[in-house]
Amino acid sequence: MRKNAKNPKLEVNEIPKFLNHRYLSLRGYDNDGMIQEMDTCRGDDLRNKIQLFLNNLEVSYIQIHNAISGCYNCQVNRVTK
Repeated sequence: MRKNAKNPKLEVNEIPKFLNHRYLSLRGYDNDGMIQEMDTCRGDDLRNKIQLFLNNLEVSYIQIHNAISGCYNCQVNRVTK
């Protein structure tokens, strides 16, 4: 946390650049909070991995952690129309 930090305004499907150089752990959850998918990837493959997770229609959201330290990083939410 930083003093005066602001939340970034991301577009739909925009992946923050700071994730590109990290090794990540992904967990895809259903609406009941049960894990449906899990895997690791390099940040430069994150977009592909997110798409694979979201191909599973039971996955409602994906939590992304820094794989080495295990720290929570961010969350991807399925956008519905």
